[in-house]
Amino acid sequence: WQYRPWIIVHILWIALVHPSDKILLSASSKSSNRIIRILKAFHAKNDIVYSVVGGSFHKFLSMGKYSVADYKRLRSILVQTFEMKETLEHMGLERVYYVPNSRVINYLVSSRHKHRDKIKFVFAAQIRPEKGCDVIIDAIKIINACGFKDYYDVSFYGTIHQAYMKKFNKLISETPNASYRGVLDFTIDEGYDVLS
Repeated sequence: WQYRPWIIVHILWIALVHPSDKILLSASSKSSNRIIRILKAFHAKNDIVYSVVGGSFHKFLSMGKYSVADYKRLRSILVQTFEMKETLEHMGLERVYYVPNSRVINYLVSSRHKHRDKIKFVFAAQIRPEKGCDVIIDAIKIINACGFKDYYDVSFYGTIHQAYMKKFNKLISETPNASYRGVLDFTIDEGYDVLS
């Protein structure tokens, strides 16, 4: 909707024309909140299943950024952590279900490196501050300052958010045992081989 605002009108039209259809909403909390409020304002009758993306939704509700009342009419809310489930239920929301973020892997990978001299840590997600990349780099610097630099490596995999690229590349260049390794493709077996 940010780049194609007419999509909101399209969603609203589909919802009003097909009131018995369920809506599965899985987008950022900001986008989801906007859609939920618009559907509520136009009295759309659709059952909405909200699959929460990320881990900040309950915090935004706690801070009053979003109205709890907007989410009370939803058919269900699917969350990825017990903490979020408990917080939402404490706020009075019902039909909140814990669904862990997992994927089925139909490929058995055996480790090729039984013995190694360093511990390997991996970050595999979109590379941006909101995902904790700055926190990881800060932790690496603290651990390195304690004399453990030669005992472990941290590899970052994922697309780098454009606005964060310059800063991230600078941080990586200043941290000897952290590296950016590109993007892992988990739709093919090779992605799991590299991870192994």
